[in-house]
Amino acid sequence: MLFSVGGYERRRIITSFYEKSPNKNKASKSISPVKLLKIKENIRCDLYNWLYLSVWLGLRPKEVDNLHDDSMWKVETLFNGRKVLWVYQTKIIALPVEDRWKPIPLLYPEQEKAVDIIFSKNFKRPLVKTVKQHFGEETALYGGRKGFTDLMLSKGNTLENISVWMGHSTINRTWKSYKNRQKYHIQYGT
Repeated sequence: MLFSVGGYERRRIITSFYEKSPNKNKASKSISPVKLLKIKENIRCDLYNWLYLSVWLGLRPKEVDNLHDDSMWKVETLFNGRKVLWVYQTKIIALPVEDRWKPIPLLYPEQEKAVDIIFSKNFKRPLVKTVKQHFGEETALYGGRKGFTDLMLSKGNTLENISVWMGHSTINRTWKSYKNRQKYHIQYGT
C-alpha cells in the first residue's frame, strides 16, 4: 500500500537518514590554492600536478584524467591574444557531440601553468586515501573542483561565467553544489 508522507514526517526521515550514515552522500571539502601549496613538499610531483589542474581549472576527476588524451582538449587563441582551454565532457551524454566542449578562459598565470602541466603529461590521479591523508577525511577527489567557484569569485568573476566554465547547464547547479555559503566575496569598484 502506497501512502504519502507529510512535510514534517519527511524531514524527520531525511534527518534520521543523514544522522545514521554520516559519511554517505556528503560533498567533499574544498581544496584551495593555499591548502594545495602547503602540501607541495610532501606529495609526489605528478600527484600534486593532478590536484593543481583540478583546483585551477575546476575540472571533474575524469576530465583531469582525460587530459592525457590530446583529442579531449584543445587551446584556442582568440583575436585579442587571450587563450581558452576547451575540454571535452564525457559525462554530458544528452547533448550532441559538438556541444559537449566547455570553455575555460586562461585568465591567470596559474591557469597558464596548468596548460604547461597538461602539455608535459606529468600528472596522475592520486588515491583517495592520499587526498584524505593530506587534506582530511572529508576531502575527496572533487576537492579541487569544489574550491574552484569560490576561487574564481574571489578574483572578481561572475557566477554565470564560472557556471559555464564548470560545464553546468544552470547557474543554480553551481550555486547549490559548489558555492561555499560560509564564504563571501566583496568586490570594490575602482
